[in-house]
Amino acid sequence: MPMTAGKCFSRGQGFTLIELLVTIAVIAIMATVAVPNFQGFVERNRQAAEFNKVLSGFHYARSEAVKTRDDVTVSIDSSSGSWVISVIASGSPIRVIESKDGRLSVDDIEVDFNALGRLKRCEDGEGAAVSPCVVSVGDSGIEVNAAGNIDKAG
Repeated sequence: MPMTAGKCFSRGQGFTLIELLVTIAVIAIMATVAVPNFQGFVERNRQAAEFNKVLSGFHYARSEAVKTRDDVTVSIDSSSGSWVISVIASGSPIRVIESKDGRLSVDDIEVDFNALGRLKRCEDGEGAAVSPCVVSVGDSGIEVNAAGNIDKAG
């Protein structure tokens, strides 16, 4: 009796047309649900990244004030459509942070930290004092309290 390798199938191997159509329909339904959610996810991440850039500028300025024992200013300028943060010590910028695409609106503001890292001055773009010192960053905000602590507002 001859031996054969493997199993013999009486019907052909592969997928039927119905199985392929059902699989394509399931993939289309999943893509219809996933794409809008993914776009929202990408937009939220983009806003979070821009918010974190602004936040890091404030933290950097405060740490430099404490480290150098000198006043340090954070100046945000958004007059050109996209925002630019300048961290200024001894009259010259020590760090400049720019927005990637200008989609997120940020208030024009100047915040001074004293040599102990405490809030010294907080003024809007026109030189008026801002109290409490809150900077709007898109839908969120950053608050600097009198002790110089920096936190997400709200």
